[in-house]
Amino acid sequence: MNTLTQMGIVLGAAVSVAVAVAMAQGVPPDPSVSAPVACGADLPTDFALRWITAEEAGKLRSQGGAVFVDAREAGAFERGHVAGAVHVPIVRGVIREGDLESIRGAPTIITYCDGEEQCSLSVRLAGLLVEAGLGDVRVLQDGFAAWVEGGHPAEAGTCHDCP
Repeated sequence: MNTLTQMGIVLGAAVSVAVAVAMAQGVPPDPSVSAPVACGADLPTDFALRWITAEEAGKLRSQGGAVFVDAREAGAFERGHVAGAVHVPIVRGVIREGDLESIRGAPTIITYCDGEEQCSLSVRLAGLLVEAGLGDVRVLQDGFAAWVEGGHPAEAGTCHDCP
């Protein structure tokens, strides 16, 4: 057996032992696979994800008790969004202070993105808003598609109330 083959065997054994030890200690082999939120979003430890249906969100909106925050990229927002929504794209994983100021003080903040039931952008945005100290933050179930399907007000164009 040559030296290169022996080194390969030793390296393979070392990796196997390291994986076995990590698994015995409860560490998953790939943390991104077991992450509770898509894209491995780091949420505050006390963050309790709160979902809201399009019907419930529509009632809150009609009572003036909700601000909608769109987490999608600019092109999707401009093609269509909840009427009066604020655009806070979560592309870089941060929220600008100006964006926070435009929604701070809202009794309820509802984040949304596309129609996937657990859209990672809106979930990530909700976590960042909670982390920034905003109170009642919820995520729209089934996103913008559910809003439109429910016959709720939508519009297209750029954000008028955004910084």
